[in-house]
Amino acid sequence: MHVQIPAADQQIFAGAQRLIDRDLCNFTVDMLAAPLYLCVEIGQMNEVPTVSVPLRVMFFDTDCAGVVHNIAYLRFIETARTVLGEELGWKLADMGGATGVFPVVVRTEIDYRRPARLGDALVVKAWLSGVERSRFQVSFTIRKEDLSTDMVTCKQTMAVVKMPEGKPVRLPEEWCERFAELATSLRRGTCA
Repeated sequence: MHVQIPAADQQIFAGAQRLIDRDLCNFTVDMLAAPLYLCVEIGQMNEVPTVSVPLRVMFFDTDCAGVVHNIAYLRFIETARTVLGEELGWKLADMGGATGVFPVVVRTEIDYRRPARLGDALVVKAWLSGVERSRFQVSFTIRKEDLSTDMVTCKQTMAVVKMPEGKPVRLPEEWCERFAELATSLRRGTCA
């Protein structure tokens, strides 16, 4: 099947293709998510789920000088974290559903290193970087599409919460086993 990619999105598509060519990811195109073409790293670094999401800075991401404003970076991060969540088994369409369990951001640490500008092609990389009993950490980098420059680094802590009570719940037991090397408790290798 031949898919016509809009001219405005061809740069993003080409960026994703360059990631594939460098063996940095396997390619998945989700036409329903246009204008984002998602490139998900299914080959995981050290068995840690990792995703890369190429995107282009749009006019609404910038201030009057054409520089990306700080809140836009958080939206870029949210997009990558959502894709990562799906890789971890939290399907967006099912989130909450019958269980009412949600991952909730409780802390964000972000360093703005260099400004991105209108039209820049960027890659947001996200990976699971820590697990605890009822919390987990996700780390991010946002780089120019050529992967040469870190624009932003970020780390978020997420709590798993039962709604509407707002009560913390434990991570799935399989996470503690599957990601034992990421356990951040005093007893390494456990989620205790």
